[in-house]
Amino acid sequence: MTMEKRNILISSAGRRGALLGIFRETLQGLGWSGELLAADMSRLSAAFHLADRAFVVPRCTDAAFVPALLDICRENDVRLIVPTIDTELPMYAAHRAEFEAIGTTVAVSAPETIAIGGDKNETHEWLVANGFPTVRQTTPDRLRSGEDTVTSDAARLTPLGKFLRKTSIDELPTLLNVLKGDMSLVGPRPLLMQYLDRYTPEQARRHEVKPGITGWAQVNGRNALSWEEKFAHDVWYVDNQSLALDLRILAMTVLKVLKREGINAAGEATMTEFTGSKTAEAASNT
Repeated sequence: MTMEKRNILISSAGRRGALLGIFRETLQGLGWSGELLAADMSRLSAAFHLADRAFVVPRCTDAAFVPALLDICRENDVRLIVPTIDTELPMYAAHRAEFEAIGTTVAVSAPETIAIGGDKNETHEWLVANGFPTVRQTTPDRLRSGEDTVTSDAARLTPLGKFLRKTSIDELPTLLNVLKGDMSLVGPRPLLMQYLDRYTPEQARRHEVKPGITGWAQVNGRNALSWEEKFAHDVWYVDNQSLALDLRILAMTVLKVLKREGINAAGEATMTEFTGSKTAEAASNT
């Protein structure tokens, strides 16, 4: 059974060549006999080469966008428009009646729905009002006032997360960094970039060697150590690095993993944030 000929326009087609291919294959399987058209603001659009016909149109926020699309639909018997980017949805929703007047359906929600979906706070409020389970939401002001508190890592960790931490399985993906040459099996553990300006000059020496999956600090206390103790171990490793020491650390790591020692700092799933050493603060005040 062959369906009535219906031309379909993919708006803001861009590099969505695969999307056009899926539309074509699916619709042909349903007996569709129309053409697949594409519109975009650039003639270099990759999808243009896969469409039956393609049209360059103004940017979707331009006042000329809707009139241009209306002309294309009239002249090419377009029966359905499929928008593909968020920024064009409000424009299509606001002018949907104009497209329907010429026999073109736009696959777009009502303006009110689009406004809710385009704002994370409004989306959250809508989900809560309609009884959907949602994550807890807060703001910087609520945190400063004490109205909301940030739960510790330990309290937020799921049973699966606890198992991954205890068995150190969560470390396995870092082996890819070792294969790429960005890391070593043994060395100071890589930390957050935001810590860079918080180190003392001595602590910063930990970066004189490649970071590692395990290190001297990990086999001498891991997260049970203070930050200052961990950095002291890291610098000691830098000064004493050798193949024999690396083999010793690897062997000790296996034992530590089996014993599941030093995984957590008190009340945390890993470590509290490093905010700088007291010795560094004292030095800066002198």
